Amino acid sequence: MEIRDDELVLRPIEARDADAIAAGLADPETSRYMLQIPTPYTPEDARTWVARCEQVWRDETSYPFAIVDAAGGAFLGSIELSGDSGSIGYWVAPEAQGRGVATRALRLLCGWASQRPLRLTTHPDNVASQRVAEKAGFRRIGTITEEQRFRDGERESILFELP
Repeated sequence: MEIRDDELVLRPIEARDADAIAAGLADPETSRYMLQIPTPYTPEDARTWVARCEQVWRDETSYPFAIVDAAGGAFLGSIELSGDSGSIGYWVAPEAQGRGVATRALRLLCGWASQRPLRLTTHPDNVASQRVAEKAGFRRIGTITEEQRFRDGERESILFELP
């Protein structure tokens, strides 16, 4: 299963991605606004997450993709669609940030997904992720209270929706 354009490939997360996942999520700025990310993020955390990704693909309950450079095959980040809720989460490795990777990956995933509405949430201070959502056609519809807190103690998230 692959979704691609001329710059990116979205493919299921695989065991070979664990080291790149660990490196990307060990960066405090990359994981700063993410819920449920252990700190520090270790290679064992990455292997556990890869095993979870493989299982949810088999169960068809969620669809976690690696974001990969189409030309060279470099791992650039991850994007996931929950099959149950239509919610999307994404992150981009430090070396790929600021290049439009997240926006492009989000557009690709939304083009592939048949369910609507699609939703995503961002930390109130995560302006970069909010811009990604808006560039991909999502609109801000309000705030929600998360079950878990962000690292800074915040529980409110901004909710975006793509009808």
